[in-house]
Amino acid sequence: MSLKNQPVKTQQETENLQQSLYPNLDTYLTWQNYNHITQYLHSIRYRHVRKFLQSVIPLHSKINIFEIGCGYGKSLDALKQYSDFTLESYMGIDIDDQFISFCQKKHPEKDYQFLNANICHYAKNNMHIPFTPTAIIALECFEHINEYEIPELINWIASLQCPLFISVPNEVGPAILLKNVGSYLMGYVRHQEYTWLETLYATAYKLEHVEPHGTGHKGFDWHWLAAVINQKFNIFKIGTSPWDFIPRFVSPSIYFYCKPR
Repeated sequence: MSLKNQPVKTQQETENLQQSLYPNLDTYLTWQNYNHITQYLHSIRYRHVRKFLQSVIPLHSKINIFEIGCGYGKSLDALKQYSDFTLESYMGIDIDDQFISFCQKKHPEKDYQFLNANICHYAKNNMHIPFTPTAIIALECFEHINEYEIPELINWIASLQCPLFISVPNEVGPAILLKNVGSYLMGYVRHQEYTWLETLYATAYKLEHVEPHGTGHKGFDWHWLAAVINQKFNIFKIGTSPWDFIPRFVSPSIYFYCKPR
């Protein structure tokens, strides 16, 4: 089949594919740690979290962190290792009950809390956070939220009046071509969400020819998210990976360093 005749995957097909690729926690962890390349690229976000905290909080302060999309608790592991700060309280929220159950067993300390909930519903109902957060972090999760829910979520986060750090994958421009070709060559899974024609369209920034973004990676545009964040926060830095001198158009991920307006 030629590229031109490849069918576009629908949102439902994409969601079904994601569920088949990551049916349980063990499979998810296997793909996260697939090889040294994926391990390294996935670890960069924690380096940026540390740099973000260093830029908005005095060194050696006690900090209280609220995390959106805490996953299997890797951020908490990193936060506990930072010598620059003392982690006093932490709360992570995630929609996946397997992740939350895993985190609760791994981190039973009373100062660390994990909640199985949809953050958008949590924000819509103006639910209570048990402490005043020093900062809020959200790593690789905003691309998994329906776009029509994000403005309200950002409004709620802004009402908490604290610094915000968000990391998201770069799914447009040359970066997506590099990532999907690299994924194919090393037998990884991320490229399977796309057809090759969709990869080429996304590389050329022609997202109008790609199935509209749902809750996966395909069709996600970090530029749109930046515009939404900018309404309520001052984005004082946009970081790239694997190093800050890498241009945004080839960076695998994008990192937003934000302060409330």
